[in-house]
Amino acid sequence: QREPRNSNARTRPPRENPEPTEPEKIYPGSNRIDDDHGHGTHVAGLIAAKKGNNKFITSLSNRIKVLPLRVNRSLSEANFKALRLARAKQQNTSKDLNPREEALLVEFSLEGSAQRIIKAINYAIDLKKPNSDENVVNVINLSLAWPRNAVSKATQDQLKAAIEKAIDQNIFIVVAAGNNRTNIKLDPCHIKGVLCVGSVDNSGYYSDFSNYGGQVNLLAPGQQILSLFPQLKSLWKNQLYNQTGLEIM
Repeated sequence: QREPRNSNARTRPPRENPEPTEPEKIYPGSNRIDDDHGHGTHVAGLIAAKKGNNKFITSLSNRIKVLPLRVNRSLSEANFKALRLARAKQQNTSKDLNPREEALLVEFSLEGSAQRIIKAINYAIDLKKPNSDENVVNVINLSLAWPRNAVSKATQDQLKAAIEKAIDQNIFIVVAAGNNRTNIKLDPCHIKGVLCVGSVDNSGYYSDFSNYGGQVNLLAPGQQILSLFPQLKSLWKNQLYNQTGLEIM
């Protein structure tokens, strides 16, 4: 869904010496779940906001718990410049890429993102309650989408296999239809067994940005949705800012 822009709720400050956690295997080099983008916090607010929080939002239940698994990060100014240079060098085959440039090209590609999403799904599937085969995770939310031919056939097959494995283990998967105003087939919306959700406005009409078509299973309100948004550092300046107002999700 669309980028979040609202609520002045703040995320917790990172621990100075966080203990190593398994999600580090999803995003190498970092085990922190601080949200420097905002989309994850916004969706988490919709799913699990507690009643009586004085933020004018509430979810379905106060008993919902969120397991945040980070698969992407925002670009720093330094990485943005390095990535732009790497892409220019990639187009000029006479110039060799250094290891850092090669790593950036993989990380900030759809292929790299898709591979981390697959790892996150498999990590969630493998979590079981102590001395039990009972799932810790009952629902997986994937508020993302990309064209099927944007990643390799091998990655498409791995994503499909991970989702099918989750469904076989009674984990419900909800995915976004996408915001391209088209009916083309996107992953993971196109994968059989997921619940693919498109957006309608407050009058019940299709949102002008929402994807549509036979692969979309359900339409739900997706505009002017109030939820949480973290306090972020500006991408270009080392300053904190807050976003307030109603979300165009």
